[in-house]
Amino acid sequence: TVSRAMTRDARVTITMPPQDFLRLITSNASAPVLFMTGKLRIRGDLAFAAGMLGLFDLPKP
Repeated sequence: TVSRAMTRDARVTITMPPQDFLRLITSNASAPVLFMTGKLRIRGDLAFAAGMLGLFDLPKP
């Protein structure tokens, strides 16, 4: 079911600057490095966030 209204709190919230997001999805940066340098911030379930990258079909160079 898709709805605009939030029915519960988010399990995880990921925040990062737009330029770092573009670097991440174009394989010019790695999520662990961005996280360790403070450019990628995760609030909530860290283990769930770590597994989320496998849910997306990211382009390969």
